[in-house]
Amino acid sequence: MFKYFIICLFIISLTTYAAFDEIRENAIKSQININSLNKDESNFLNKEILDKKFVFLGEADHFFEEKYAYRLKFIEFLLSKGYTHILDEMGISDGEMVQRYLETGNEDYLKKVGLYGFKYGQPLAESSRKFVLSSKRYLRKLRKLKQKYPGLIYGGFDLDMYPGTTYLQLDEFFERNKKTYLEKLKVLINVSKKHSGQLQAITLDTAYKNFLNIKNKLANDLSKKDLIHLELILRNFLRSVELREKFKTGKDIFNVLAWREEQMFKNMIARFELDPEDQKYILLGHNGHLTKTVKDYRDLNGVQQWYAIGSWVNDNYPNQSYAIWSLIGHGEHSGHGCEGGKTCYFSAPKNTLEYELLKIENKNTLLFSTQLESFSNENRIIKTLVNGIEILEGPLADQADAIYFIPEVSDVKP
Repeated sequence: MFKYFIICLFIISLTTYAAFDEIRENAIKSQININSLNKDESNFLNKEILDKKFVFLGEADHFFEEKYAYRLKFIEFLLSKGYTHILDEMGISDGEMVQRYLETGNEDYLKKVGLYGFKYGQPLAESSRKFVLSSKRYLRKLRKLKQKYPGLIYGGFDLDMYPGTTYLQLDEFFERNKKTYLEKLKVLINVSKKHSGQLQAITLDTAYKNFLNIKNKLANDLSKKDLIHLELILRNFLRSVELREKFKTGKDIFNVLAWREEQMFKNMIARFELDPEDQKYILLGHNGHLTKTVKDYRDLNGVQQWYAIGSWVNDNYPNQSYAIWSLIGHGEHSGHGCEGGKTCYFSAPKNTLEYELLKIENKNTLLFSTQLESFSNENRIIKTLVNGIEILEGPLADQADAIYFIPEVSDVKP
C-alpha cells in the first residue's frame, strides 16, 4: 500500500468529561483473542442491525495483526444474521481469487492475489511478508466459516493495487469463448501483457473501447451476469493500471484519491447488479472510506477532495447502513504515515478519543455506541488527518454508529 493512503486520528473537542463517563457506563468489555462476540455484544449488535442492508466494519489502519480477530468476531455473528456477502477494500480480481480459495481450499489461488505478491507470467510463490502471512491466517479461519455458512461470498470493491491477476481471468475467458469477433480484443489484451506503465494503460484503453464496440454481440452469447462481470474486470483492470501511473507522479494526490473513490462507486454498482436486491452486505475497509454521512473531505481551504464510498452507500440506500469503526490505542504498525516502509510506534496523543479510552481500559476491548447523548453535542467534533494535515472535522456520531476500541496492537509489515 502507498504511504499517501488515509490515516485517521480522531481528535475530540473536550469541554467536559461527560462523554467518557457515558462510555464507562455503557461500553461492553471483551477480549480480542476470544473467537466470538460475547452475549452482551451480540445483544447490542442484534438490536442495531435490524432491517439494515449494510454493516461497515472499519479499521484505523490496514497494518496491525488484531484487525483480523476483530473482523472474524463480527463476521461470524453477521453471517448468522444473513449477511453472506463480504466486500473488502481489495481489488476486484484479487477478491475473486480469495473467493475461489474459500470455495476450494486450494491455496494456489491465494498465490494468485496481486496484493500478496503475484505477478503475471512468473511462477507462483509463497510470500514471507508479515502482512501476507497474517492475511492468510485470517482467510483460513474464514474458510472454516464458509464451510459452516456455504452462502458466504467474498469480493473486492477497490481497484487492484498490484494489477495482473485480471490477466488470468481474461485467459480463462478467451479459452472458454472462441468467437471470431473476439479476436481483436484477445490480440489487444495479449499485446498489453508486453508493456507496462503508460503503454500498458493505452493498450488496455483500446481493448476496453473494442469491448464496448462488440458489447451487443457479446450480449447474444453471454448471460447478463457474465457480461456485467466481464465489463467490470476489464474496466477495473484499466483503471487499476491508470491508478499506479497516477501515484507514480506524486502530484495532485488528493485528486487521485478522489478519482479512486469514484472507481469504487462504479465497482459497487456492478457488484450490486450481480446480486439479488435483498442481498445483505458486510463492507470491510479503512475508517476513512467507510465514513457514513460526511459527504466530502476538504482541505484547509475548504476545497472538496473526495466523496467517501461509505457516504455514497448511505446516500443511495438511506437508513440501511450501520457503521462500526475500530480505533487503536497504542502499539506498532507499519502502514499509514510510516516513512520509508519503517515501523511506527503509535501512541494516542492527548486530547484524543483514543487517549481517553486508554484511561478507561488498557486491557479489554470496548464496544459502544456513538449515539450517546454527550456525543450529540455539536461542539464535540472529530478531526480526520492525513499525515498530520487536517482535512475534515465533524460530529463523531455522523460518521460512525459504534466504536470498537482495541487498546494495543502489534505490527504487520506491508
